Amino acid sequence: IGKTRINPGYSLIGRLKGLAELRGIMRAVERFELA
Repeated sequence: IGKTRINPGYSLIGRLKGLAELRGIMRAVERFELA
């Protein structure tokens, strides 16, 4: 947000990858708690 001239495609891909990683971590944590 504070930076200028950021490639929208790259930031979008980065967000998708970040969300996928967070979801994977959340699922792993849930499995640990249930196990």
